[in-house]
Amino acid sequence: MSNDRAAAKKAEEVAKPDDKPKEKTAAERYAEKQAEMITDFLAMTPEERQEAMRQSMEMMTQMDPRIMQEMMQASTRMMMEMPPDKLAEMMQRQMQMAEEVMRNLSPEVLKKIQESVAGAAPGQPH
Repeated sequence: MSNDRAAAKKAEEVAKPDDKPKEKTAAERYAEKQAEMITDFLAMTPEERQEAMRQSMEMMTQMDPRIMQEMMQASTRMMMEMPPDKLAEMMQRQMQMAEEVMRNLSPEVLKKIQESVAGAAPGQPH
């Protein structure tokens, strides 16, 4: 004797795909947070951006230099392996952030940046 109803239910459970959402990797979660940070940054007032940058720089100065070096190397590898369309999209977002930062700098700071860039140009005296 067999229990057809129980056998059918068991077969249905085996055939049903896992309904649980796939857990994201740490790298996927990190990338999502980075995208959120860029969006949040672009939505901030100039004062909020300045405070966010100050806090970010403060955190980075407290980080172990070896970790910072690893992060920079990983970032470079990621960019080199990124599909061209994704790389262009990321660069566009970074340009938007840089433009926002530049718009909110004082004229004195802008002048120093321009002088620094002009002095760093190839063939120019330092």
